[in-house]
Amino acid sequence: MSSPTPKVYLGGNLVLASGTVCVPPGHSVEVVPLPFGEGPLHFIFEFRAEEGEPSQVEFDGTSAPTVKISLINFKNSLGQATTQPMVIGKFGDRELKLMVSVHSIGTEPDQVRLFSYTMTLEGREDA
Repeated sequence: MSSPTPKVYLGGNLVLASGTVCVPPGHSVEVVPLPFGEGPLHFIFEFRAEEGEPSQVEFDGTSAPTVKISLINFKNSLGQATTQPMVIGKFGDRELKLMVSVHSIGTEPDQVRLFSYTMTLEGREDA
């Protein structure tokens, strides 16, 4: 007899996917959390350095079901993170949210990143 898979909640939101990945220079991270609707959503996280620009996050959802998320100038060795969950989509009336943190080691173009992410879906499934 197998035990049920535990559900994790963060601030009343269901955690769909969460993890930490060590990212070599020039690589991106692809996360396929759960199937939704007609198939799984693909999230591709890329890291870009743009001289003279502030740290920011850009979203490109024009190639559904793939969402490209660019983390621009996340290159601090002490770490950088989003301070609040970012709404990146909706499923019905429930918001899909994302938080990220990045610690960088080395300097461009040989920078390695320790990338952590948490994706949540608004609300509880047992409510």
